[in-house]
Amino acid sequence: MAAESAQTRAVPYSMTSLTVASVRPTAATVAWTRLPGAVGYEVEWKSNVTGLGGRKRVGDVASTAIIEFAPGQSYTASVQAVFADFGTSPVRSVGIYTPPANPSGPRVKKVSKTSVKVQLRAAKGATSYVLTYRTGSAKAKSKVVRAGTTAVTVKGLKKNKSYTMTLTAVSQHGVKSSTSSRVTVKTKK
Repeated sequence: MAAESAQTRAVPYSMTSLTVASVRPTAATVAWTRLPGAVGYEVEWKSNVTGLGGRKRVGDVASTAIIEFAPGQSYTASVQAVFADFGTSPVRSVGIYTPPANPSGPRVKKVSKTSVKVQLRAAKGATSYVLTYRTGSAKAKSKVVRAGTTAVTVKGLKKNKSYTMTLTAVSQHGVKSSTSSRVTVKTKK
């Protein structure tokens, strides 16, 4: 009986897991369970919007970073094991949703007895923002603002009170950025 070639021999293992270990606005780390006998892994990624992406081969490792993403977008990453004697395993894929870029804190523009007007700066990849505010240990309140809005007025505040405000950017997929630095403002007497 003739020996089987590497091209026709069945791959002994299939990828059993692929996860997104971490994600940032412009990068993600994907992780998988290493397969016995694998000499490396082919990793491919592409934008679900543009179809653009990349590919790289890594050694016998269980994760790799992909650093070519745009904030607030969706991608598909695929991994397959490479075997010296058997070719490649079937592909395993996972969706990646990057958060928007981290927003800068809201800038106070106008203060009255019961309201505060703040300016918002755009964060790349954001389709909306959540402006959160509170006074002292009171329960935080939030206001959702559409992207493109440059200023928002928070009404119904108590006079002569200090409020802390933060901003969080949200992508079209509902993924949130890190929270901005806090801004403290005191309403007038």
